[in-house]
Amino acid sequence: MPVQPTYPGVYIEELPSGVRTITGVATSITAFIGRAKRGPVNEPITINNYGDFERIFGELWIESTMSYAVRDFYMNGGKQAIIVRLFRPLYDSEEDKNKAKLAAEAVKQAAVDASGGGATADDVAVAAKAKADDYKDEPEKSAAKFVADAARHAANLPGADANSVVAAVNKAVAEATPLTKAKLSVNTLNLEAAYEGEWGNDLRARIDHDVVGGDAANLFNLSVKDLGTGVIEQFRNVSVVMDHKRRIDKVLEQESRLVRVIGALPPTRPGSSHPTANKGIVPPGGDPFSTTYSSGVEDPNKATDGWELTPFEYSGNQANKQGLYALEDADLFNLLCIPPVALGTDLDKSIWAIAAKFCEKRRAMLIIDPPRNWKTKDDAKDDLDTDIGVTHKNAALFFPRLKQPNPKRDYQMDEFAPCGVVA
Repeated sequence: MPVQPTYPGVYIEELPSGVRTITGVATSITAFIGRAKRGPVNEPITINNYGDFERIFGELWIESTMSYAVRDFYMNGGKQAIIVRLFRPLYDSEEDKNKAKLAAEAVKQAAVDASGGGATADDVAVAAKAKADDYKDEPEKSAAKFVADAARHAANLPGADANSVVAAVNKAVAEATPLTKAKLSVNTLNLEAAYEGEWGNDLRARIDHDVVGGDAANLFNLSVKDLGTGVIEQFRNVSVVMDHKRRIDKVLEQESRLVRVIGALPPTRPGSSHPTANKGIVPPGGDPFSTTYSSGVEDPNKATDGWELTPFEYSGNQANKQGLYALEDADLFNLLCIPPVALGTDLDKSIWAIAAKFCEKRRAMLIIDPPRNWKTKDDAKDDLDTDIGVTHKNAALFFPRLKQPNPKRDYQMDEFAPCGVVA
């Protein structure tokens, strides 16, 4: 506080120093952008080791060059990374998906119509193909062909008849237009996978009423298991009452990495997964996630891993912070790695230009991977402008690509982008 003079004399007042200690900041936080098996989409997630990556985004995946780059990053001394998972659904819009579904249903109907009156398996398959051939444009063409191909495959099996082919067609219709997120229902409680991808097809869930207390009539326990990883989540004393502090949809949003509630909450507490058992409690020795005591994802509700990424997914939408611009929500990153779309391919050079400009804005460095056709340093010198399409003060290219065993291909030698190792 300032000294308040009350009489003549010399006063001493201490003032805080204007000198401030310079605090260091990290200089090796690396951002990775690409495809992954699971995890949040278009959201920057900070991880501190490869175990974090496997837990959130899945293990090494042959379709994900990013998974290999992140592994290489941590195997070579990396400390902290930011992951942005990208996902390309099979259909660009709900309208396209509906068109594809109608085409698949039309092929199914043609197969059903052809199955009566002593028809053979081959008769049904021929009818399905004839209807599928009516569709010349996407997305209808691929969906119709998928169902017709299923009919032909079923017709070629030993002992096939018209009914077995129709059964195969019915199954194919559901698979021809898969969902982005897997869905499952536990009695009246409808759930979907928390994130996009085929991983959600391995989910199983169950409900029991092993609860006590004055509010027990409104409470239940929800258990969810990912059969692919063995991870189990349990949510005890939850409710569907709208003003309840443990309302199930809110609890899952805050605590679950596996599922979310979809649609409206049921009006009353959902029943237990095994009504004849005591409150749905599994007896000793029983498997709580067997088909007897739990619910899984049915064929019509299964999801897909989507298509291979295109430049659109990488460039994304800046206003919505999608693709590359999801990193707008990251506090700090110093290096940016964008591995190629697939093993043995090159990233579209238009992405390098956008990424370099973004790195300049964020005062970061872009690590560019060399094209796969560069075999010597002369290739790199002669074809830099042509093959990369950008030279920038915030970008550095490293040559050559790496050759190392690929555990997903029986440890055969493969070529990999070097960005993760360099970072």
